[in-house]
Amino acid sequence: ATFSSNISLRTKRTLTNLLSTYNIGPGDTVYIDTGTYTERVRILTADGDGTVASPITYTGPTNGAVAVFEGAGLNTGFHLSNVQNLRVRSLTIRGYATNGLRMSWFCTNNILRGLTVVSNGLYGIYVDINACTRNRFVSNTFEGRATQDYGLLFYGAKNVITNCASRGHVAGGIYVGGQAVSNRFTVCTLTSNAFYGIRIVGAAADYNRFHANSFDGKNRQDYGVQVEDGDG
Repeated sequence: ATFSSNISLRTKRTLTNLLSTYNIGPGDTVYIDTGTYTERVRILTADGDGTVASPITYTGPTNGAVAVFEGAGLNTGFHLSNVQNLRVRSLTIRGYATNGLRMSWFCTNNILRGLTVVSNGLYGIYVDINACTRNRFVSNTFEGRATQDYGLLFYGAKNVITNCASRGHVAGGIYVGGQAVSNRFTVCTLTSNAFYGIRIVGAAADYNRFHANSFDGKNRQDYGVQVEDGDG
């Protein structure tokens, strides 16, 4: 991984080593080179707090090559906690024991774009609290491959999820629950999940909006959308 600041380029063999060595600040970009990385990455306020004008960016290759984070029995792959104005893009995250990526505490104004999240033990991306607000999840792909329960498990509020594909999960493509309110799900494709394309659970999961999504019942997907106590 290569860290680009305003003054220099600095390289480490793994992202974890880079984060433990350098301070990442507003306007910085971390380039994650082609290859396979077996590690858990935790990005906290110190390395993930950008500004609206100068976000922090973590990016894989954009030339068609692939940077893969491989779980190999490790727990959550990426854990974003209490970060703002962060960009994570163009990575493959697969084979972690629980979640490919987890977002928790006060994560706001972040963008996750172009991620491929495959075959993790529980969830592709897990947004675990409604204090995660005003984030954008754009053009991400979730594939269950008979292991991942849900592509996206979502408890956040006032977020936008657009142009995602979620397929082949043990339970469903997207789960919306808890106090997940006022989120927008648009132009998502949900296909070949075992039970649900989208499942909404809980009386407090209200005022979510779904527009121009498509569902395909291949491989016995029982419901396109199921609402249990919440409001669509």
